[in-house]
Amino acid sequence: MKRIVMIMLLILFLSAGVFAQDTPQIGDYLSVQQAIEIARANNPALNQFREQIKLRRANRWGAVGLDSPRLSYFKEGVPRTGASDFLEKRWTITQAIDFPLTSLFRLNRLGGEIGGLELKLQADDLQLKASVKKAYANLAYALEIYHLRRQQLHIMDDLRDAVTTRLEVGESSELELMNADIQLAEARNELSNADLQFERSRYDLFNVIGLNPEEQSYGIDFPDTLKYSYISIEQEDVLQLLEQQPEYIAAYRNMSAANWGVKEAWSAMLPKIDFSYFVMDLGTGYDFYGFEFGLSIPLWLPFNERSRIQSANAIENSFVWREREVYLDLKRRIENAWHAYDTSQRNIDRYHEIIRVKSRTLLTLTMEGYRVGELDILAAFQAQSTFLVTEQRYFEALRDYYFELIDLEQFLQKDLVFTTSTQ
Repeated sequence: MKRIVMIMLLILFLSAGVFAQDTPQIGDYLSVQQAIEIARANNPALNQFREQIKLRRANRWGAVGLDSPRLSYFKEGVPRTGASDFLEKRWTITQAIDFPLTSLFRLNRLGGEIGGLELKLQADDLQLKASVKKAYANLAYALEIYHLRRQQLHIMDDLRDAVTTRLEVGESSELELMNADIQLAEARNELSNADLQFERSRYDLFNVIGLNPEEQSYGIDFPDTLKYSYISIEQEDVLQLLEQQPEYIAAYRNMSAANWGVKEAWSAMLPKIDFSYFVMDLGTGYDFYGFEFGLSIPLWLPFNERSRIQSANAIENSFVWREREVYLDLKRRIENAWHAYDTSQRNIDRYHEIIRVKSRTLLTLTMEGYRVGELDILAAFQAQSTFLVTEQRYFEALRDYYFELIDLEQFLQKDLVFTTSTQ
């Protein structure tokens, strides 16, 4: 008995371990992929779309056009004297169905609407993924600025030390030291502001992915760098994928579904089919049976179905124009995204090849020149200001480059940034 209990406890323990491994957990590091999965699970708009798709799928079961069967009891030839005699009695079951073409048109319309919703869900999922990546890129940018402000503080510390050294040997003045103290205090303020902006960026990311407040821990780490890598994308390659975009295919499916809706409306001129089966008692028991077959005649079609047909035509026309609108809007967005990417890439290349190299060299030479007394403190302040502004603008350009690549990801439907498992 003890052996059986031990085996059962061991099985429960192993099962618990397996389930614990399958449950996604947020540890000390929140990767981009984890953030995207959390956002997909928690996003209200995506979840509403999923429920709408479930509702439409459920509605398809009622699209065949089967009315509820009608069970009836019939008795005739009953004398007024109250006697139990009768001439005939019977039980009848009657079933009415739409004409098969009407059911076919309705099923195709609902199928097209479901397909449109599924593609719209896919398009919204891509947009949500882009929003998460942009929030992540913005957070990485805030971290880079925080590091830059720490570097600024270090530069100002070094400059103040240089001013103090020169003051001790009589080559500087109290005014220069006062100016250096002011700049050092400003650097500390800049660092505090950068830390605040980083915290705001953290919570912006948490808000985008819908992370529960109790999981928003200060112990969560993120990537601390924005890395530049050359990615070649041709404009024509992106434009060729325009009609493959989920948003466009969804608009096309909705237009097609509306066309089926017009056919469904016109099919009202087709007759409904009625079929009845009954068993009869002619006084000797239910020894006979019969059946009845009928067709409804749509004589009042111009009065009863005219508005429905006109409405279906108007809906189809609106979806035709919607398809055209989506096509033109996607073309505009693709072209804008590509040109912005191309501009960002050329800007970053200039930073790497010229601007950053020269600003770093300028800062190094100017600081050394001030230390040896060849330059005044104003030149040192100007050089460090140029370096810091250049670095900040570089990181802004790099963040914009990430943003443009993330926009292009939606159209290419493949990852371009944050692609490794550690990001």
